[in-house]
Parts: sequence; structure tokens; C-alpha cells
Amino acid sequence: MNIQFYPYDFRYKVEQDNVYVYLYGKTVEGTKLCVRIVHRPYFYARSKGVEIPAFEKRLEGLHVEQKGMQAKVMGWELVERELLGVTESFWKIYVNYPKAVPLLAKQLQDWGVECYEKDIVFVHRFLRDAGIIPMTKVEAVGEYVAGQSVWRVPCFEAHSLTSVSSELLQAWKILAFDIETYAESKQINPHKNPILMVSFHGKDEMGKEFRKVVTWKKFSSAPEYVEFVESEAELLQRFRDIVVDYNPDIITGYFTDGFDFPYIQIRAEKLGVKLDLGVEGSSLITSSSFREGEALIEGIVHVDMLKFIKQIFGMNLKTDSYTLDAVSSELLGHSKQVVNLDRLAYVWDHEPEQLAEYCAYNLHDSYLTLQLCETLLFTMMEFTKVVGAPMFDVIRMRFSRLVENYILRRAGECHVVAPNKPGDFEAEQRRKESIEGAFVYEPIPGVYKDIVVFDFRSLYPSIITSHNIGPESFRCSCCEGMEKVPEKPEYWFCMREKKFIPKVLEDLVVLRTKGKKEAREAKMRGEDTTVLDARSYALKVLANAFYGYLGFFGARWYGLECAASTTAYARYYIKDTIQKAREKGFEVIYSDTDSCFVLLGEKT
Repeated sequence: MNIQFYPYDFRYKVEQDNVYVYLYGKTVEGTKLCVRIVHRPYFYARSKGVEIPAFEKRLEGLHVEQKGMQAKVMGWELVERELLGVTESFWKIYVNYPKAVPLLAKQLQDWGVECYEKDIVFVHRFLRDAGIIPMTKVEAVGEYVAGQSVWRVPCFEAHSLTSVSSELLQAWKILAFDIETYAESKQINPHKNPILMVSFHGKDEMGKEFRKVVTWKKFSSAPEYVEFVESEAELLQRFRDIVVDYNPDIITGYFTDGFDFPYIQIRAEKLGVKLDLGVEGSSLITSSSFREGEALIEGIVHVDMLKFIKQIFGMNLKTDSYTLDAVSSELLGHSKQVVNLDRLAYVWDHEPEQLAEYCAYNLHDSYLTLQLCETLLFTMMEFTKVVGAPMFDVIRMRFSRLVENYILRRAGECHVVAPNKPGDFEAEQRRKESIEGAFVYEPIPGVYKDIVVFDFRSLYPSIITSHNIGPESFRCSCCEGMEKVPEKPEYWFCMREKKFIPKVLEDLVVLRTKGKKEAREAKMRGEDTTVLDARSYALKVLANAFYGYLGFFGARWYGLECAASTTAYARYYIKDTIQKAREKGFEVIYSDTDSCFVLLGEKT
């Protein structure tokens, strides 16, 4: 049978020598389900300089034992792939489970064989291989699995998956939460201090709201949204029950990776409460230490709004602070409620009738987080769509990882093998290197009228694509005597063939130009442009981050000469603009990177 659904959360499980990818999603009708399919992990080994028959004989039966598991080669094939602009033969080596990849690749490297893509996140690998974009429509062919009694959602065994549409599902069931804890003298100690209350604010696909505060200290002035329980243990049990019963697609909070979820887990372990929040009954997973790491719930996308705003969206804000109050004030026009949190412990112990204002404060924080999530949801989804990785991962990425994951997605489509990340020594050497930046024409102090501003559109991306700048095209043998980089006669780039890095960047620029045109036309028709505006923003951020990525010490497609050439061309173009403006009789009063400020004077 065939079903269509929108996958939004992804995991994998190893069963004997099969690796099953689990895709949690919603059907077109809005029913939640899990689709699973087998996918084989692999990596590449370079055949250059290797005796093929002898190598393949050594591959037969190759296995490595580690921690009671046997990593083994399941098969291989010779394929043609491009590496840094050169097409050659590679072995595509299949293994029995994802963590076997680095083990077996190390064994081959000990034989003197170069291996590639041995550190690719397996779920990301699957999505790229299958051509699936999270949160877009996918068709699965297979059948439902009978007798899966432990599952809270039906399970569908798929034989094949096909992307049907690139449009994102727009109706999501979201639940925001926030906790308040006992703290004397502002000392946060999850091993000692209990959770006093937890608030929820949710909205389903139809717009129906849900709000609640659960606490274990009773008081007579409680609003209708307050629910009382007998103890902190019962509060944690109610937290678990509400999340399971509400069954959200997305659960969100503010600093929930580093505070709320780790705090809840520590308290639950101390009090013996099982937090089996996953849709298949798995427990909440928090990684690393308190205040660091990530929190995962299988089958639900956990969106920590602080992570996305601080690491990606914050460059778009005027505020320098990433507190919930500052961000909500700018984006929503709403502030946090004002209470004296320093008195909460005292009020809890001695004046419980005053707890109503703290419950309202707690609920309002959940409300603000829900509003932020709804406001930025399409932006987060568009980043997910462009990068092609799960939303859980995308919102936690910094710019270099966003760019690299987008390039990795396109590499699979273009049959390109990704270069390896640098080792510690190489990365440290790269850190020491630097380049000359943009040209700045210092402003002449004064008060002016009739200022005209000339601005290059997407200057750095335009330079990279126009001049074919990338590690594959640098100092090509076919163009040595042709155009040289300004100020750097020892640098040149291929002028005969568009190479991989400038090509994938050019595609981003073209998509953004097309999207902006569609948005303008939609506005003229009076249509909502929220999705188109979010798409344009995501494409702009990614395109502008390419220059920084090329000079980033940890990049796979590293090219400091590429970054240096980009700024050299930028300096050339802005200086040329200044010179031409002066030749036409304009007075230049300021210039920086990609713009030039001139006085109109008597001109029209």
C-alpha cells in the first residue's frame, strides 16, 4: 500500500545486521505515525595507487571487534566520484552499522588507503541518499506492522520512500513549557532544590489553545488554570502525563537544552519518576552536563528557542541581549511579567497565598516562548528545508555547520566526495593564518543633505560565483596565464568551467532572487508572504556565510586563498566605485565593504 506523510523527527536502530531508520511524521490527514526503512551505512576509500584485486581480497570478511560488537564489511562497489575538482575511482564500502564506519575506515587507513566521509551523521546520510527533505511530503510504499503494542503511534514498514513535494506542512501541534525552581540566594542546584511549578501553553493544528500550571503547594487564590498535586514527584508525573496526552509534534522552551530538561531529568531520577516521553516509550535523553548539551525526545521535535535565536537568528536583532524578556520585547512587543524571583523560596515557605503571581509569571513565560516559536517557525523550517537536515539539528548549528551541511547535501546530488575535516594539528595551523579584510573609507565628520548610497547586492556571494572562487578552481592548470586576482598576481581561478563550490552558492543566490520576486508579486496581490520571506532570509544567511566558511579553520572545503581572493576583489570593486563616482563629480564621504556614500550636490 502507499501512504503520504510529512516526516519531522528521525532516529535509527540496529537490529542484527540491519539498520532501520525511523521517520516520525504526520499523514496528509493529520494522523501521527512512524515509518521505518532499512538503509546501509557506507564510506569511501580512494583507489588511487592501490592494487585493486589484492585490496578487495583483504576486504572480504574484514571485521573489527569493539565493546562486544563486530564491525564488518558487508559489500563494496567501485564508483566514479569527484574530489576537489578531480574525478577518480573510489570504493563505496558498505558496513553493518553506523559506528562501524570509523572503525573499519581506520583499519583501511592503517593499510595506507585514504578514506573519506567516515564521520558523516548517519541520519543525515540517509536523508541525502533518499532525497528526502524533513517536513515536506514523502510517499512510502509498504505495509503497517501488526502487533506493535508498545508504540503510541502506528508503525509502517516501507520498501521505498519518494519525495513528493518540496512544500512544507504548515499546521503543527506545539507545546511550550517552563519551570520555576526553589532557590535560596540564587543558588541553582538541581540535586538539592525541588521544582515548584511547571507551566504549559499549547496550540494545536486548528488553533485551539491549552494552558496549565501544575504546582504542589496549595493556596486559595489559585486561578482556574492552576492544578494542584501532592508532591514534587506527582508534579513530575503530571509533566510526563501532560506531554504524552497532549502528544505535540514540537515541544519548545527557552534554554530548555541547558536548564529545564536537565533539571527535570535530575529531579525525576532522584525521585524515581520515569520520563518515558518518546512516542515509542523511550525516556527523555539529555546529553553532557547541566547547562550544556542537548535534550532529545524520540518522535517529538525539541526546539530550544534560545539556541536558534542566539546562534542563527540573533544577527537579525537589534538587542545585544538574548534573554527571553529582551527577545520577546523586540520580536513580539511583549515583555516578561515582573515579579521578585528572589522572594519565591520565602513565599513558598511562608506566604503561599502570594504564589498566584508566580504562577501567572510562570505561565506567561510559556506563552512568550510559544509565540516566539510560532513567529519563527517558518524561518526554522526554511533553514531545515535548504540545509536538508532534521530541524532538531539545524536550529542548533552555527553558520559554518549550516553551510557545510548544505554543501554536503549538494555533494551527494553532484556525485562529489567530501574532503576530510582537518586533524587537530592542521586545524591549529589554520587558526594561525589570517587575511586582509574589507576596505573602509573613513567617514568625514559633518552634517549632510542629499546623500546617495550605492550598495552592491550580496557582494561576497556575487564575487565568489562570478569569479568561480573555490578550492577546486584555485590555480587551475588551464587558466594560468589569464585573469589574476587584484593585488595577488600569484592567485587565479578557472575561467573555463564552473566548479562545485561556486555552483552550489550560485544556486542559492538564484533561488533567493526568484523568491524575492515571488514575494513582491504576492504582496501586490495582497497575499501572505510569511513563508516566502522566511525562505528569502534563510537563503540570504546561508549565501552570506559561504565566504566565512571558506576561511573557517574547521571546514572540509577550506580555502584561505579563496577567502583572501574574495576580499581582494571586494576591495577592488569598492575602490573602483569610489574612483568612478569622483570622476563623475560626486564627493565621497564614506565607504565600507560593499557600499559607498556620496553627496548628490547639484545633480539630479
